[in-house]
Amino acid sequence: MSQKVTIVTVTYNCVNDVEKTLLSVLSQDYPNLEYIVVDGASTDGTLELIKKYRTRINVLVSEPDTGIYHAMNKALNLASGRWCGFLNAGDYYADEKVISTLFEGTTEEDSLRVIYGNTKYILASGDHITHSTSTIDRFAWTISRYQPYTHQAVFYNITQKTDCLYDLRYRIAADYDVACRYWKRYGIEAYRYVPITVCYYKAFDGLSSLPQNQKRIRKEHMMIKLRNHLSFIEVLKDFVNLLLK
Repeated sequence: MSQKVTIVTVTYNCVNDVEKTLLSVLSQDYPNLEYIVVDGASTDGTLELIKKYRTRINVLVSEPDTGIYHAMNKALNLASGRWCGFLNAGDYYADEKVISTLFEGTTEEDSLRVIYGNTKYILASGDHITHSTSTIDRFAWTISRYQPYTHQAVFYNITQKTDCLYDLRYRIAADYDVACRYWKRYGIEAYRYVPITVCYYKAFDGLSSLPQNQKRIRKEHMMIKLRNHLSFIEVLKDFVNLLLK
């Protein structure tokens, strides 16, 4: 029997973006999916649009939250799948076989904790840039510098919920902290890289893409590396960059 996979979409006032995301998830041919949508009490018609698909969404919550990671933690606490991934409004899977391809051949007996693939960035111009996720042989080098995958292209084993809950001290880079925590706890043998394009990611207008947030991102990355005991050299580089920029 296929392992149960939970997919989560977090929304807030995104009526022009959310339908493509919903349809992307609902079109997946994987036989054992749970779909959770957590809305932050939208007022622009987003919730009404989501309700068009209510019978195909397993859990729908709409209430105020304190930010995207708070909403994502709500979803994780509600999730009943063995695995969980996030595809938020404006992003979409590359095709209907993405989840089936990622989980092909996996069983509940294996030791996998992280399954991930590649992402294509959608630019404001409408152009796409292929972002190749760090492969297994470069993973240790990459994660000490930055997150090796986008959060839309990774699925975490969430049988231990404390592994994957987002630290709300980080407003922008909490997903990098989760990546570091899995790496430190489980090591490379718990990872599976699948060399496919998993998703298209809207790489503009988000918190991490805004120029005014770049200094905060660098500071959060520095603190995450420090708290997860990653490369001291990389922590020092971040500190110098903060002073210079």
